[in-house]
Amino acid sequence: MPRGPRCILPGLPHHALQRGNNRGVIFHNQADKEYFLDNLKKSSFENKVAIGAYCLMSNHFHLLLYPESKEGFIRFMKYISQIYSQHFNRIYKRTGKLWENRYKLNIVDPEFEWVISRYIEQNPVRAGMVRAAEEYQYSSARMNLEGGRDEIVTKDIVKGKRDKYKEFFSENTPESRKLLLRLREVTQQEKVFGGADFIRQLETQTKLFLGVRARGRPRKEGK
Repeated sequence: MPRGPRCILPGLPHHALQRGNNRGVIFHNQADKEYFLDNLKKSSFENKVAIGAYCLMSNHFHLLLYPESKEGFIRFMKYISQIYSQHFNRIYKRTGKLWENRYKLNIVDPEFEWVISRYIEQNPVRAGMVRAAEEYQYSSARMNLEGGRDEIVTKDIVKGKRDKYKEFFSENTPESRKLLLRLREVTQQEKVFGGADFIRQLETQTKLFLGVRARGRPRKEGK
């Protein structure tokens, strides 16, 4: 099945997810993660792609990104994927594919960027690796929740509202759980995560269908 067109719109938040092939481990140790983050920072600066949130897990990574241009975004993702794949194959004396196909990408309604950052930063908690997100070293949670400095983060998504972000981050309501399920579906289908009006506006602009498709085959007429 042919790949659908990439939808990259400068000035808007983008959620990128990349997994290891067959969900295999891509970060074995601290040195691997530090190498990846060093090149992430380098490529972010060179290609003018700001980072609002990130998290490195053992077999995948998440990024909340703000590109200045489509071309810069493409170069950014290509560089971090290739340079890390070369590093991994060299260090572990292996050949072949490291990544699971191409990275997944979805545009985010700016009104929903905290939903994405919360999803990204709570990954280690959901995986049972830490009890609190800010305890995890390889994510933006500590900076976004507690303040301080993180050389990887170059986009302020908290915007002086840290108390509100912390309150939002700790929510465990039916609505927050519903948003999580919806986000997973949107991410899998590489669609837009946001309000209905925002999605319709982008569909008009791009001439693409950007909503989530219902599961299963379309119903036949008269059935």
